[in-house]
Order: sequence, then structure tokens, then C-alpha cells
Amino acid sequence: MYGATRTGTMRATRWLPALALAIPCLGFTECPYFSPVVVPAVDTTAPTAYVGIWTSAGGYEALSPYGPVDRSIGPNEQVLAFAVASDAGGAQALRITADEYLVCCRGDICQVVNPGLPMTETQPGSTGATVSNGIWNGRWIARPTCPAGYTLQSYAYRWSAVATDFRGNTSPRSASGAIHYP
Repeated sequence: MYGATRTGTMRATRWLPALALAIPCLGFTECPYFSPVVVPAVDTTAPTAYVGIWTSAGGYEALSPYGPVDRSIGPNEQVLAFAVASDAGGAQALRITADEYLVCCRGDICQVVNPGLPMTETQPGSTGATVSNGIWNGRWIARPTCPAGYTLQSYAYRWSAVATDFRGNTSPRSASGAIHYP
């Protein structure tokens, strides 16, 4: 049950869409859809990074192992932009790189706001340790507001994720997603 097997990885890809339904989880490695595994001494298989969107209005909407995931956000809607690292030998790190673009205008004068939002989740462990086969992290996004007197022209939140396992293997491609208004 705790062994790192290739069949465990295949089963994991079937339950990942259900992960979005379980958010929020107790912790970044303590979701009911993750399993405990033992970190192997040898692991030559790269982990997988996924991105997904969960909406306050309709639940799980999209999950992709390399993307792109793209969604427009409604005026009163909130969405959770999230990422998952999965590996049959244990996911050690999930690195999310995100950019947010907010354009607010007053007549012909516009402001562009672009704060970078890097996030990294890790779990401790070494060869022989029991760890989780997955890590997740995310950010709730709602339609942003502009300073007084300015009108929202456009908004975009773009993120990508890379997974790393305990042997230093990295997902071969990053997963990516985008949320925008309008």
C-alpha cells in the first residue's frame, strides 16, 4: 500500500480531478486524494505538475498536466487557481511562478500593476521516509477593483508549475494556466 509503483501513478491521474472538489484540504500534503509513499533509493521517473481551476459558482472546472488552462472570470465570481505536484516516489517540491496584470484607466490615463507572486511548497523527507505522493497550492482570485476614479479595463493572472521529487527529477514541462477579465 505504501510502495512506490508505476500503477500507483496511473491511479493517481484518475483521482486528480477529484482533488479540486476537496479543496481546501487540511494542508498542502494532507489531502485525502494523496497517498503516503516511501521515498525510494532510486527513482528515474520524473514527477508530473498539474494546474487547475475551481470556481465558487460551479466547483471543479479544469485540470491539466501541462496546460494550458484558460478561463474568463465573471463580475461576482471567485476562482481558485491551483497547482499540484504528483510523484509515485513522493513529491518533494512544487514551484509556482505567477504574474498578475491589472489595467485601470481614468480617461486616457492608465495604470498597469504587475506584482510577481512566486510560491514554493516543499515537504521534508529522505530515502526510506514515508511522505505524501502529492503537494498542492493555490490562490483565490476575484474580480479586482481599481483605485477610486479608475475603471477596470483588463485583468489577467497567469501561473505555471514545476514539480520536483526526492531524487531531484523535475517535471519535463511546466503546467500553465490563465484567468482573465473580461
